[in-house]
Amino acid sequence: MYQVFKKYIRSYYNMDTCSICLDDINENDKKYTLSCNHVFHFSCFRDYAFNKNTTFYKPCPNCKQLNLNICKPFDSVKENLSAFCTTPKRCSCKTLKGLKCKHKPYLFNYGMCYNHNKDIIKDDKMKILLLYINHLMQADIRSWSTKVSLIDVVKKLLLKFDNIKGLEDIYNYMFMFTADAKHNGINNYFTEREILYGYYDLDVPPQEWLETCVDKRILF
Repeated sequence: MYQVFKKYIRSYYNMDTCSICLDDINENDKKYTLSCNHVFHFSCFRDYAFNKNTTFYKPCPNCKQLNLNICKPFDSVKENLSAFCTTPKRCSCKTLKGLKCKHKPYLFNYGMCYNHNKDIIKDDKMKILLLYINHLMQADIRSWSTKVSLIDVVKKLLLKFDNIKGLEDIYNYMFMFTADAKHNGINNYFTEREILYGYYDLDVPPQEWLETCVDKRILF
């Protein structure tokens, strides 16, 4: 009886159901409409994509048609960056008194607030990082660990080099690195991430953060 009533309510209010989480898709929810026109919660399809070969070009969970639509759920760059993340609500660090920090963590800051790690992505660089992540999530790179590391490297390049003004500059730095690595007979330049970090003298991120991102298939 309840299911019949629920179906009536959804029909009356023209509501969809997300077949991934089986919850209703409400008017204010951020949606992901696939090229086949099936609709899901953005976060549900994001997690589905992250867990299945790490690309948004995925077969629809309903009809199995390949999705060819790349969706941006928000109008603002910062909100779209945040939509890619599963960022904790509180900083993962502790205060000098040994208490859990109450500040909110910044995006792509290893779960830490500004007080505990000041290398945060600046607002004027967020658009470039978002463009890179959008490109990366369309690329057929099967290793989630590689994608996580590349995103972190790009964030650090944006912090270090003021001459990066657009996505093409990011790719210039990447292409210079790969060309130099191949010239010197280095073939595992992406699987062994320390090579790329060392090339541009970038700090390697916390191992615990990388393991969490890889094990849970998330970004934060």
